[in-house]
Amino acid sequence: MKYLSIFLLVFLTVGCASSPIHFYEGDEKGISQLSLIKPKYTEIRVEKINGIVVEKAMGSSYYLPPGKHEFLLGMLDIVASDYRDTDDPLVNSYSVLKRKICLDAEAGFEYVFRLAGSGYNWRPLVFIDGVRTNNITCG
Repeated sequence: MKYLSIFLLVFLTVGCASSPIHFYEGDEKGISQLSLIKPKYTEIRVEKINGIVVEKAMGSSYYLPPGKHEFLLGMLDIVASDYRDTDDPLVNSYSVLKRKICLDAEAGFEYVFRLAGSGYNWRPLVFIDGVRTNNITCG
């Protein structure tokens, strides 16, 4: 029984952990050659990367090659239902509030997307290897 419990614990720990998705074309690259993108909370998700719809949006992390990348982020919020009848393109009928950010990712760094604010006024924060950056605008 002791070994069965250990086996189940290891299986659940390994089986439920999701490894980052390699979101690029071509041959697989070493982790040191890539940037790691990690949404921090389950309320925030990456919906598009460089205009390409992300299939496993909620709770996934992504390996990307270095360079400029555009992200469409979404946040689920009950408050968003108040804005459902608006013409604002950043709000859709599923109460997902969206924000677009851009960053110039470097190889070997981890970029964590965190949530600041709530409701319609939420905004993403980006941390590079644990240090907050304000360099996330598109243009």
